[in-house]
Amino acid sequence: MTWKYTTSRETTATPADWWAVVSDVAGWPRWNAGIERLELADGFEEGALGTITPVGQTPLSFRVVACEPLAGYTSETKIADTVTLVNSQRIEPLDGGFVVWAESELTGTAAEYFGQSFGPQLAERLPATLDSLCEQAENAASPSDA
Repeated sequence: MTWKYTTSRETTATPADWWAVVSDVAGWPRWNAGIERLELADGFEEGALGTITPVGQTPLSFRVVACEPLAGYTSETKIADTVTLVNSQRIEPLDGGFVVWAESELTGTAAEYFGQSFGPQLAERLPATLDSLCEQAENAASPSDA
C-alpha cells in the first residue's frame, strides 16, 4: 500500500547551485521547516546512513537510496515498523532554467493510515519546502556565476 504526493517548481537556479543546497544536509533546516537536523555518517551519496530529526520529535533513521549529483536523489525515513517515508527530487532542463520535481511517498502496511492522518500535512508543506529550496538555490551564486 502507498500514498503519494508530487509537486514541481520552475527555477532559474543552475543545477550546480540547486545541488549545492540539496547536498548540504546540515543546511536542510534552512529550507525545510519540518526538519530540525539531518546528520549523515558519510557524505550525501547513495547508501549513506544517518538520522533525521523532525522539529520537536525524536531522531528517525534516514538513508539515501539513490543519488545522482546534479540530477536527483531518493531518501527513505523509517517512520514506524509499518511505514516508510520515501522522498525524492529530480530536475529536468527548461529554457532558461529547469524544473524541480519533488515527491513524498508513504509505503508499507500502514501507508494508507499514515496517508490519511499525516498525508495532508505532507501535501501542504511540500510545495512551500520546494519553493524555499529553489529560492535558496537561486540566491546562491556558483563561483563560476560570480
